[in-house]
Amino acid sequence: MNSLLARKGVASLAQAARRTRHVAWGSSWHLRASRALIAKASQEPGPSGESDVLAEVGRRAVDFWDKLDTKQRIYTVVAGGALVLSLPQIVGVLLIPLERLLVGGLLAVEQAFALLVLSSVRVIALVGAAGLVLVGLYLFLFPKKGES
Repeated sequence: MNSLLARKGVASLAQAARRTRHVAWGSSWHLRASRALIAKASQEPGPSGESDVLAEVGRRAVDFWDKLDTKQRIYTVVAGGALVLSLPQIVGVLLIPLERLLVGGLLAVEQAFALLVLSSVRVIALVGAAGLVLVGLYLFLFPKKGES
């Protein structure tokens, strides 16, 4: 893909250089600069791995398409169009159970955390109530002798 863009860039620079030759205001410096840009752009590195993969996929798709007869091509186009039109609904239908599963998981974690916190609160409340009962027993069963 990079080489395709570079070739298009070289072609547009070449067209720009040709146009500047015909324009009266074009200076020789401008022509030299555009020629230098064209020479620099034509010295591109080899194609990258990504563009090789894309080119191979494109070649395989063209080979596959050439092997199909007319009915198969029509079916492929209609099936592809139906898939493109129905894909958002399919994704939506599949996302609803996934969302419910994730929300259910979050609710389960929240409930476990709430039970842990509430059980901690219950333990603290029981210890506090037992402490109050023990203090009350101490105060009423063992009054101070000097206050009577």
